[in-house]
Parts: sequence; C-alpha cells; structure tokens
Amino acid sequence: MKKVIPNLLFCLAALLLLAPQAKAQTTVLFESFENLDSFATNWVAESNYSDEDEEVLWGVVDRLFGGTLDVPRTGTNKLYCAAVRVDGARGWLGTYTNPRYQDNMSTVVHRDIDLQKYKSATLTFWYKARIFPGNDEEFDEFFSDYLTVYVDDDPLFSTDDLSEPVTKWTKVTINLDQYAGTICNLKFEFESDFYGQEDGEAAGEGVYLDDILVTGYSAYRADYNKDGRTDLLFHNLWDGRMAVWYMTNYTQMAESVLVRDGLPVPLGWRLSSQADFDGDGNADLLWHHVDGRLSVWFMDGGDFIKNTLIRRVGDGWRLMSMADFNHDGSQDFVWQHTDRRVAVWYMDGTNFLSSALIDKLLPTGVNVVASGDFNYDGRRDLLIQKKSTGKIWSRQLLGTKFVKDVAFTYAPGLSFAAEWRVAGTHDMNGDGDPDLLMRHVDGNLAAWILDGSRVVQQIPIRKAGTQWINAGHR
Repeated sequence: MKKVIPNLLFCLAALLLLAPQAKAQTTVLFESFENLDSFATNWVAESNYSDEDEEVLWGVVDRLFGGTLDVPRTGTNKLYCAAVRVDGARGWLGTYTNPRYQDNMSTVVHRDIDLQKYKSATLTFWYKARIFPGNDEEFDEFFSDYLTVYVDDDPLFSTDDLSEPVTKWTKVTINLDQYAGTICNLKFEFESDFYGQEDGEAAGEGVYLDDILVTGYSAYRADYNKDGRTDLLFHNLWDGRMAVWYMTNYTQMAESVLVRDGLPVPLGWRLSSQADFDGDGNADLLWHHVDGRLSVWFMDGGDFIKNTLIRRVGDGWRLMSMADFNHDGSQDFVWQHTDRRVAVWYMDGTNFLSSALIDKLLPTGVNVVASGDFNYDGRRDLLIQKKSTGKIWSRQLLGTKFVKDVAFTYAPGLSFAAEWRVAGTHDMNGDGDPDLLMRHVDGNLAAWILDGSRVVQQIPIRKAGTQWINAGHR
C-alpha cells in the first residue's frame, strides 16, 4: 500500500465518511413484557413496602389498563407500570384502575447484563409519565411516580430531573460503553411521589415503561494505516483496483493510496462488505464472484494476510446485506434471488451453519437494500426499496417470519424519487440510530436522517465517480 495517488478519489470522500466505525450489532436483551414467565425468570423485583407481610410490587399490566393512554408503545398487549401488585389485582389501596400508594414506596426491577464480549453497548427504552391533579392552586398538576435507571448502582437517568412530565411515549438512549467487557446490573427504580394527601397516600399510577433494548457492538475500525483513525476503502469495478484514503479526521484526507500497490482484483469479483471475521479487531473484506464463490480477505490494517473461500451460492442469488439475525454475535448473510425469494445464511465467522427462507416473497420490482432496527424492537428489519418510485419500506421480521411492511414517510418538503437509491445504513448524526446513505443515478450522494422510519432531513454531500463503489453498495 505505497503508491500515492493524490486527488484520484477526491470526489469520493463522502462515500464512507459517515461510517466512522463499523460495528457488528447484537441484541443482548429485549424486554417487551409480553412473556410473563420469561420476565419472572430473568428479572428480580423487590419493594421497600409490604402489606400484612406481603411484599407490594408494581408490575406488568395489560394494554388499555386505566384507559387508552396506556396502550403499549408498539401496540402489543403488555407494558410495565408503577401501578399494580405482582398478582395484577390492585395497588396497595384503591381499585384496579385507581391504585393508591404509600408515600415514598419504591419498587425496583433489575437483572444482570452480560457485555463481556462487546466493545461498546447502548441501552434504549421507552417511557411516559402521566399527569395527575394536585389539591391546591399552587400545584395544579403533578405526576405521581418517578423512574430512575441505574447500571451498577450508577444513576444514568431519572424523570426527577425533567422540567415537566412526559405524556407521550418517549425514547431514551444511554451509552453503556463504560460497562462494555463486564457483567453489569441494570436496574429500573419506581418511587411514589407523595403530595398533599392528608391520609399519607398518593393516588394514581404515573410511570409507564416498555421495550427495553440493550445492544452490544463487536466494534472494529477500518484503520488501514493503524493511526487510530478510520480510513475509507473503494473498489473500482472497471479495472479491479482498490484504493484507500488515509484520513486525518472524518472530513480531511492526508493521502490516498492504492491497495497492494495497485495490483487489481481479478474482474468478476465484487467487494460486498467489511466485517471482522476472525475477531482480531481488523476490518476483513468479503468478496462475491459472478460465478457464486464467496471469499474473505483477512487483513491486518491495510496488509493482506490470507484469504479463504467460504462456499458457493447458487445461480440467481445476490448478497444484499449482513446482520446478526440470531443474536449470536456473528454477521449473517442476507441473499435475494431473481425470483424474489430472500434467504438468510446463519454464520459463525466464516463457517456456514444453516440457511432459512424468509416466508414471504418480495413485491415485484422491490429489492433488499440494507438492514437495521428501524422500530426499536431489538430485531433486525430488512430495508426494501422499489426501483421505479424510490419508495422505501422496512420489512419487519420475527426470525425469518414476515410480520409486516412499514412504509417510510418524510417530513414536509422532502420526497422519494426513483433516481435516489439506498447505498447503505449508517449513523450519520450521532444519535445511535441508523440513517440512510443515498446515491443518485448521476453519482451525487446525500445523507437522509431518520427518526425511526421517517425521513426528517436530507443533506447533500457531493458527487462520486460511478466506477468506484464502497463496500455494501448495491
């Protein structure tokens, strides 16, 4: 990797700028409270209060508990609420829909989270806090319970810090990088807020919790000159050359060089993806040949170490995405056939384990273009796009079982178009959620910022040469 080629790829800088660190993503924990046996087995619930020697706990409630405001975030059946005892019968006093609690009664639910094999991690959960009337003119509103989130007894979030109650489902994302490589304890604490009740009781349930998601990342850095900065890799489809930009930061290039001194990759091979296949922290390269062969280049920074053939895929199949679909920490392969079937290869590094078909064909004229968790349920969704219109959907799955297609929407003034194709999914604004790297047929690139499945902003980047592609571009 010695030959300097200044400005050869100048128009291509933005192609991978927005993927500063590649991450193999695994769902470590997803708790939606739908399976009560699983919840009771995996979580520990404790309370500081007992009634006639019976511990009084808040717990899981059915949808529509106390009214339509209490529908779970995803429209499923259950959520967690600081409202009822573990038997679901009632609160400490009062009725099922109007429980009452002792002042400063608290309940915690906690469990251990194993992050030993991850380099970084995030916690995401959804909550809301209902408003209840006070009893004098000075305090005409209050919310009756508080929620505090701890990891290893470190308080990381509390509704007590908020300036006003939150009455709509709100997502909270917390960086857990400081706990990566450890087994840590995740705890949610609920506490009654007593105000002005002469009998020493506070009325009403106040905090609702749903869809707790812990995601672990086996991170690797595409650092080809080992200076601690992420570099940018390109493959020329016309002549087989590969080139890398050595970056001084995410927006400035120190120099561009040809990989392996410009020795071309034989034509017929296409750079499909980058992933750390051997767990050494380096980005390895996955190649797909037109005859169906798959090969991995094991890399040490920018130095080629060796290659290995994985296996051959049948005619008509094309590799469309990589993601961890069975939560084992390895990247699985997503294939699309010309007859609109979609299949997943479950992998252990470069070892093929098994395969399974998604149980629903793609619509005509629609392709898989990427994957990501766009509804925050801890499962990988397929991102699909219709070529003739540019419209985008997330195909939500339960394993390989089709659940539903959710159409992406866009903010006023924005739109989809057939000329814009999805070129990848990356976090482009630092919020930890996937956004879209889009490529126009004329080579222009843009970042489409997402809020779930809604495009909220489109940011022009710059034009890229059509002969150079980034890993994963379809």
